[in-house]
Amino acid sequence: MRKILVSLFIIIFLVSLVIAQEQAKYNFGTMQAAKELNVNPGGEISTKLYFYNIYGNRATHIKLEIIEAPENWQIELSPSIKSVDYDIAGTITTVEENLYVEPSETVDEIPSFVPEGIEYISSSVGYIGANPVEIKIIIPSDEEYGSYDLRVDASAFWLGQEGSVAIQQSRSFDYKINVVSDIFYEKPVTEEPEGEIVEEKEGIARITGSSDRNKFSYWNFSSNKFYFDYSCIIFISKSKEDIN
Repeated sequence: MRKILVSLFIIIFLVSLVIAQEQAKYNFGTMQAAKELNVNPGGEISTKLYFYNIYGNRATHIKLEIIEAPENWQIELSPSIKSVDYDIAGTITTVEENLYVEPSETVDEIPSFVPEGIEYISSSVGYIGANPVEIKIIIPSDEEYGSYDLRVDASAFWLGQEGSVAIQQSRSFDYKINVVSDIFYEKPVTEEPEGEIVEEKEGIARITGSSDRNKFSYWNFSSNKFYFDYSCIIFISKSKEDIN
């Protein structure tokens, strides 16, 4: 009996040792909610990045940075970057980060209780509890209409036994921001020729948009006919003369 207890104790000890020395697994899961956004001059719009960690067994620390944005635009990240102290196996380490993502698992249904700071997103493997980062974009009131580029970089890093960075990975998120009018309208865009009045007679006038004398338009009031080539005429009289 005593031998059995000793053997059982040894087995439990070895299993515990194996678990304690489990090989580190790192996961940097992300989802970009949108890649193209429309906003008015003087307006603001928000979008989100989601970070999750379903395949790792170490917390993922994430630091965000605005790499590219138009001048005078205001870009706000929430949560913002901050200094955080961690106790890593007895060693106190300070890191700069926007957030950290703990290991989690997928679920078939969104639970009734969702922890603060977590949002569930749908994926091909089920629902994932993700940590969101909100990106708020504020446009100057005098910004011109057009498309602009915005780029946000995310650096993920994992801490080792002594608190130093054991491994690091980066990823870029590109956005196309369209600054558009807040009033919708639709109309054809046409080119208006530069006309020149080259001859006038009572009741008849002609205008041409070309130096070529064969290219002109005129209205003959005697025959009530309009001859058109390049432009139109507004001229009123009662003469019956014609132009050759």
